Amino acid sequence: MRVMFVADGRSPIALNWMRYFTERHDQVYLASTFRCTVDLPLRGYEIVPVAFSSAAQSSGSRGVSARARSG
Repeated sequence: MRVMFVADGRSPIALNWMRYFTERHDQVYLASTFRCTVDLPLRGYEIVPVAFSSAAQSSGSRGVSARARSG
């Protein structure tokens, strides 16, 4: 079976679900909303910034960047 997850790749819940399917030897793909490193045998991995995920990375822990606020 092929399974694609669109999730935050850092999420423990998402990682548990992906681990479940990889242990069943299914083809697992991840479209992560944040940059992350996943220690699972994924068939594919892509970063797909959604909503404010890219703003959180560029501004650190201080909040939303100026570009995101003005839009």
